[in-house]
Amino acid sequence: MKTKRYFKLILKPYRVILKHFDKDIRISIGKTFCCFPQLEEKEIEIPIFENKLGRKAFYNKMNKRLKQYNINGEFSSEILSFLHELGHIYTYKRINEIKYNIGTMIIQGIQAKLCSPKLLNFFYNWYFNLKLEKLADKWAMNFIKENQKLVEDWQIMLQENYNKVIPKFVEHMKIKYKQDLLAQ
Repeated sequence: MKTKRYFKLILKPYRVILKHFDKDIRISIGKTFCCFPQLEEKEIEIPIFENKLGRKAFYNKMNKRLKQYNINGEFSSEILSFLHELGHIYTYKRINEIKYNIGTMIIQGIQAKLCSPKLLNFFYNWYFNLKLEKLADKWAMNFIKENQKLVEDWQIMLQENYNKVIPKFVEHMKIKYKQDLLAQ
């Protein structure tokens, strides 16, 4: 099977979820979960593998948000990330973007020069408290609160897809590109 076909299989459940939202939202494979809400056709990027420290920091932050919003249940990093990115689309305002861009440039510039996990956590927390990040979190939490059963079903669908597709994709990458994705 071709790499492009694996990408389609990985994105398939996300496309199912997107049917519940704006038809103009596109989805693609990227390096991290991220969103481009300012585009006419909004786009969300989904990673296959991500930086472990950043993923852990995000997941810890979202679990704190779940408690803040009195939401019971366990949610995967993938569904929380996806809903957070949708939150960026539904809460986006151009005026907030300027401060956000300045803040992220400062954070990324400092992070690039630092290696200490303790300091990186400090900057992750700073980033997570930027206004656009908090607005996206709030949207995601309210959506989960109002649609918990649906979100739990989506989470199961995502996990079943990952369990089925990712091991085959990893093996494909080892054979075709001589690249062990799990070693990174």
